[in-house]
Amino acid sequence: MERNTVAILFQSCVLLLALAAAMAGAGNDDAKFNLYPKTHVVIVNGFATDMLHIKCRSRDDDLGFHNLSVGQNFEFTFHPNFWHSTRIWCNFWWNGGHQSGDVYWWDHRFPQDYCVSDRHCTWKAQEDGIYSYNAAKGIFEKWYSWVK
Repeated sequence: MERNTVAILFQSCVLLLALAAAMAGAGNDDAKFNLYPKTHVVIVNGFATDMLHIKCRSRDDDLGFHNLSVGQNFEFTFHPNFWHSTRIWCNFWWNGGHQSGDVYWWDHRFPQDYCVSDRHCTWKAQEDGIYSYNAAKGIFEKWYSWVK
């Protein structure tokens, strides 16, 4: 290969790496460039009388502990990353039990079926388990049962 061709290939690789690095920050709301729009997750305390305690995190971010009174919500937004590997999970506790589970992940069906417009996902804790809103069907479906 000619030197010019090697130089052009090298510059192209550097440019692609810089673009990939910019997109890698897509999980961070402070990032300047995001290929995917923000996704919004809401967790609702649907109990009749009890407090819900939650702690959510991703591989990169700890969203902290939250104590939700009856009817109260915990909400957060993020940009899914370029590689579709964004995963957010939560630990849930209340007087009737505990459970841990994913509240967002990319598997080509979850965002499309369970998030309104692929970007607004709602979870609700109730006495018999934790439900996700199925936007495709327009109903809440039980995903997790409480561990007593």
